[in-house]
Amino acid sequence: MIFFRPPRPSDDASEQAERVLRVKAFWDELEGGLLAYGTYRSIPVLIGLKFREGFYVSGASVALTALVWAAATMPPVPAILAAEVAAYYLLDSLLYNTRIIFVPRRPISSFRSVMLTINAYINMGLAFGVLYAVQTGVAVFDAIYFSFATMTTIGAKTLPTPAAYSLRPTILLQLLTSLYFLVVVVAAITARAPATDGRFDKSPRTD
Repeated sequence: MIFFRPPRPSDDASEQAERVLRVKAFWDELEGGLLAYGTYRSIPVLIGLKFREGFYVSGASVALTALVWAAATMPPVPAILAAEVAAYYLLDSLLYNTRIIFVPRRPISSFRSVMLTINAYINMGLAFGVLYAVQTGVAVFDAIYFSFATMTTIGAKTLPTPAAYSLRPTILLQLLTSLYFLVVVVAAITARAPATDGRFDKSPRTD
């Protein structure tokens, strides 16, 4: 007869502790990757505008508007290049802003942080406008309008019906991205703004 030894409480506690350590190590590594990306590999750092995020975000608005124009008016190859640049900006913006809320630092100014975050949110609409212009070939204003109407869940009826089916993956991606950015990123930065205002905390920045 084979007897099975029931697990001892100490065994269960040890396995649970090991499991917790593995999960913590995974998320610590992910957090470290976000921190490293924001510190060394994000676009503002690569182009020499670290700590000058205002210039970067404002310049990105102008550049993305120009990319919408290029995607709507130029031949396919330059238009596709414009879409690739816009997609890279979207990915970088998501990673960089996720790093800000989950690996926080004390901002220079709470009001500045909120304004930069809202500007980044607007830039996401412009970046998706580039993608819509490439996929549909519509005019610049129509692509931007459709992007912001989608991002704000208003909806738009300006694009032709045949194009609507091919746009569904892009529309779904924009809705999910915008929801994450608005509900998580903007809400988190806005909620913690009063508590981290530089007027009340005079300690120097650590980065």
